[in-house]
Amino acid sequence: ALDGYEDKINSLFSLEGYIFVGAWNGWSNSDGNYALNDNGDGTMSITVMVEESDYMGGRIVTAGDWDTDKGCTIVTTGKDLIAEDGGSDNNIVFLAPGTYTVTWDTAANEITITAE
Repeated sequence: ALDGYEDKINSLFSLEGYIFVGAWNGWSNSDGNYALNDNGDGTMSITVMVEESDYMGGRIVTAGDWDTDKGCTIVTTGKDLIAEDGGSDNNIVFLAPGTYTVTWDTAANEITITAE
């Protein structure tokens, strides 16, 4: 049992990159299943299924931390798919359930959202 706990703790410290946290992953900033993929062209992306809930929002954070959030204030394409204001947390709040691809251009610091 202790080996299992040690493996989980070590995995937290080995996380790198960014995670798209939200209701879809229980707001876990250490959930590697929601890590953004490096596309090799200066962008990172993730496709996420947003289920119907009372709050369908989230944001991009540094893995294992809450720093460097990237949210609604830098969405340039797909603004019609999200609420205008993400509140004080800069969250990307989707207007409807569905499957979305969120792409972050790291150089331009812009986010594009497309519906699948």
